[in-house]
Amino acid sequence: MLPVGAPEGGGGEDGDAALRAGCRGSWGQAPVDAIDYVITHELCHMAEPHHGAAFFELFDKVMPDWERRKQRLERAMA
Repeated sequence: MLPVGAPEGGGGEDGDAALRAGCRGSWGQAPVDAIDYVITHELCHMAEPHHGAAFFELFDKVMPDWERRKQRLERAMA
């Protein structure tokens, strides 16, 4: 289960910027598992706002194959 709560410090624009950056592009061309990667990545930011060790530990736990999905997304969006 993915723990979800408000980030410490009340949030801010970091999550908004990450969401905007993650949502650009031609999603009709992206594989579904790559889209799942983006959604899961952003959901993990709800629990861990920064790309530190705790974020990647959580991401590995909820989506063990995230690196493969990320590569697939990068190829599809190129």
